[in-house]
Order: sequence, then structure tokens, then C-alpha cells
Amino acid sequence: MAVYNTKNATDLYWACNEGFKVGRDPMGIQNCSITLYGQMLPGMTNLTGHIRYYSLYCWLLTEYNNDYKSAQQYNVNQRDFIRRAELIMAFIMSGHNQNSVVGSLFLEQKRCHKDIKGYYMIKEGADYEQTDKYWTYGSGAFGQYYLGALVYLQLVRTEDNWFYTRPKGKELAYTFCRSVSDDVRKRYIDVICRGRLSEEDIVILQPLGIDQLTVGSSEWYFLNNLLILPDKNGSSLRRESIKLFLEALTENCTINDFPELQYKQYAEGHPVSKFGWHYYYLCETIHYAIESIFWLILETAGANNYLALNKFLDMVTTIILDENEEDISNYTFDNVTSLLSRHEIPIMRNELVDTVKKGLPEQAAMKAFLLLIKCYDSIMPQKETFDRFEKHVHLKEQFGYITQFMQRYVGRNQGFTAKKAIKNIVKTIMNDHTTVACRKMGNSMLDLRKFLIEDGCIFLVEIRKPQFTNPRTHTLFNFLTDLHYLENGRLTNIAKEFIDNYE
Repeated sequence: MAVYNTKNATDLYWACNEGFKVGRDPMGIQNCSITLYGQMLPGMTNLTGHIRYYSLYCWLLTEYNNDYKSAQQYNVNQRDFIRRAELIMAFIMSGHNQNSVVGSLFLEQKRCHKDIKGYYMIKEGADYEQTDKYWTYGSGAFGQYYLGALVYLQLVRTEDNWFYTRPKGKELAYTFCRSVSDDVRKRYIDVICRGRLSEEDIVILQPLGIDQLTVGSSEWYFLNNLLILPDKNGSSLRRESIKLFLEALTENCTINDFPELQYKQYAEGHPVSKFGWHYYYLCETIHYAIESIFWLILETAGANNYLALNKFLDMVTTIILDENEEDISNYTFDNVTSLLSRHEIPIMRNELVDTVKKGLPEQAAMKAFLLLIKCYDSIMPQKETFDRFEKHVHLKEQFGYITQFMQRYVGRNQGFTAKKAIKNIVKTIMNDHTTVACRKMGNSMLDLRKFLIEDGCIFLVEIRKPQFTNPRTHTLFNFLTDLHYLENGRLTNIAKEFIDNYE
């Protein structure tokens, strides 16, 4: 049994604060959006920039022979084998005007040095034991970003801290070998093993470039099917989303505006994928509105440090109400709804975003409050449809799904005046943030709260502005460009045939 005495007393983990930690999701609601777009566009992430990396990694792992004994011939461990390959690829892609190339920033900063013979010292810039290296994560961008997608697509598996290609991954590796000559592939392996790279090597290795995928090759067919065929669980959400995305580009829709277009175009009877993006747009709108009010809470706490909590709540409520041209403090929700009858959600959302960009938290909070009511009035007549979709894609397992938050922030306040409702919403936001931050802390001694309440008073820790999630559409654009569905942002005949023959 442990014995405690006053001479060696120590803090319990939850009573000791070692500082505050920055987080990008202070309300803990982004997982709802992330879960959704993860099902709409599975097999990729926001940081897997090019689909041919999938071929490259499968080939490299297969070439490494997938077992410890055979791997010894390379005289370099598996982790550094992959890391060197990534840095060499950055040199191959230098000057190709391609974004999302692993190691490109390292080259731009001219941090990879040459020896006296003019060779780039790949070993010194890539190996994990080195101090100044292109990537800090142990297994490079492969392990940090690409591995999850490769595992999901059943191309790669891990066991005992070792990476293996699965049968499907070996098949992809074989198609890569058919696309690149033996001499070029052997040269690449030689450069990896010796850990240095010449200018001549860079020229010879060009066919390996991630932008050198040849239409009609077995590798192209494999990667194409990997992207456009139904997902491994039989879902067609990714395939449907690709069609919607290509059709949106024909309407001169920008990548970032894709969800908004799907929101505007959705009608009953449209595919599930279209409703999915319709839902995502509304979900992000609601989250952004809540985070906008949270932003005002933080700003007000910073300007009135250590203010009594009851006075603070009254102050925030008054600040929000004062931003409306008309005094709505005693309005019922029906009265407020009538004021918004001619307003449209996309316009209100864009106005809110502009207000946030201008750094006006008071105005933003009022716009956010009105936007929440408008969303409620738009969504609740379709509650059953939203509820079915949330169950279908398992969103009810996440905090922040639409039907939950519409009731939590608006529905339960319908019987109150606008003044009372705003005060309740502010309290709910503060309670939700505190609960989420404490839950995220777990056993850590780094505090995630953005404000603290002590002795009935509030004081600021850190200000966080509202922000949206990124739904993988930029990655999709890159993948479709790599596969030659797009050229300079315009649809090619391959894309048009895909749309025309879609079933």
C-alpha cells in the first residue's frame, strides 16, 4: 500500500498545470465534418498530394523485399530507405511546378549540401539520425500522411514496426515496374543505397516523377480503378462525388466553392452523395457560427480580465444585441425568424466570414446568432431526412452533428426572448468548450482551455478565431490532374467519357 506524507507530497496529474497547449478545434466539433468528408472521399487525405506516390511506395516496399534478412543487402534500414527515396523524388520533381511534393521546401531552402565532387548528400539530408533533415517524422511523409490511406486501400500493412506490401500493393508495384524501365529503377535504388545524388542522376530518373503517369498504362488503369470504382465497403459515395466534382468544374465552380454549389443544387431525389455535400456545407456553417460567438467570448474575456462570471454573461449578451440595428432583445424566435424571411444561408454565411476577416467579433457574433436561427428554420422541416443520413453515415457517434446542435443551441431556446436565448447560447458554448478541453487533456498536464474560471471570475488564456475544415477537394483535384481527367483545371476527354458513361 502506498504511504503518503507531507514531506514528499506531489501534485495529482489533474491538479498540476505544465502550461497551455494550442489546438485548432477548441469546441471539439470538427470531427463531425472530418468523419463526413472522410466517407465522401475515402482513400485520400488533405496531405496525400499525388496519387502516384501510392505506386511509388508500394514498389519501394516490395523492392525492399518485405523481410529483415533480404533487406540487409541494401545496407540501409527500411525507414531511411523510404526517407531517402522521398528526398530524391523532391529533386526529380524540382522545376516541374508541382505542389505537395514531399521535401520540396527543404530544397527551396537550399539545405541539402553537396560534397566536393558535386554530389547532393542525400544521406545527410534524409536519414532520421541527422540533425538537419527534410522531414522530422520517423518514417517520413510516407508514415505520417500516406500510410493511413495505403492501409485503408489494402495496399500496405504494418506489423512489428515493419511495413509490408499486401497482394494488392504488390500488384500495383508490378504495374509501376512496367511503367518505368529496369535501368531507371535500378539507378534509383543505387542512389538510395549510396546516399548521394548527381545532376546526371536527376536527369536519368525523370520517368519516375509523380507527374509522369501515362494514360492507358497498366499503372494508370490500376490507379484509375482505385479511385473511381466503388469503395471497399461497397459505398459509391467517392465515385458519385467525383462525378459531382467534375460537373461542378464545368460550371466554372472553384474548388473551395464545391460544397456550396452542392448545397444550392440539392433537391429531394438526388443521389446520397449530393445530400452528403449539402449536409457538409450546413454542418460547417453551423460550426463556424458557434465558433464566431466563442471568438467574441474570448475577446471579451481578454478585454475585461478577471470579471465576475454573472457580469461577464450579461456583458457578452448586451454586446451581441447592441450590434443589431433594431432592438430585438424582447423578440420571440418567431419575430426574429420573420426578420430573416428574405435572407439566404449562403449570403448570410459569406457576410459572417467577411466580418470575421475584418476582425469584428461583436458584429460576427450577432450575424452568427441570426445565422443559427436561419439554419434551424431551414433544417427542421427536413429533420427526418437529416436524422436518417446521420445514422447512415454514423455521424451520431460524433459531437456536433446537425440535428444535435440545432436542438442544443436553438430548439431548446425557442420559448425564450432573444436576450435570454443569446445568454443561454453563450453559456452552452462556454460549458461545451470546458467539457471538451478537459476531456481532450486526459492524463496530460497541458491545458487546452482557452479561458479559465476561478473564484467565480473569468480570464483569457488564448484567442482562437473560427475556421472551416478542408474537405479533401484539393487532393481530389490533384489526383484527377495526375490521372489526366483534368488539364489546366479543365475537363479532358477522359473526364467527359467518365461522366457520359456513368452508371
